[in-house]
Amino acid sequence: MHDLTYAAILAAIWLPSGAAAATHFIPDCARVTNVARNGGRVFIDFSSNGQRAFSAVIQQEDRRAFRDFDLEGLEAHHVRIRGIVQNWRGQPQIALSNPAQIEVVE
Repeated sequence: MHDLTYAAILAAIWLPSGAAAATHFIPDCARVTNVARNGGRVFIDFSSNGQRAFSAVIQQEDRRAFRDFDLEGLEAHHVRIRGIVQNWRGQPQIALSNPAQIEVVE
């Protein structure tokens, strides 16, 4: 298992000036450091080597799909997230709409 670093994630994302999203996928896993709810959304924050690497976000309209999924139980586990990496205010982020996008590795 390889931890992703913030630099490695950014290197995997090619975002031309003004681009809002990339079509690259995160190929590995990272450790969940925080799961928080804010404004109807759920944020799953990942870090590697003590630095915030990226976030996965569940929008309010997609939360129903996760009603039987223990999101808070992801904290401190290594998790693989599948989805398209997007740039949101300079931070890499993946939108989650289905629990199948989340795989607990350890």
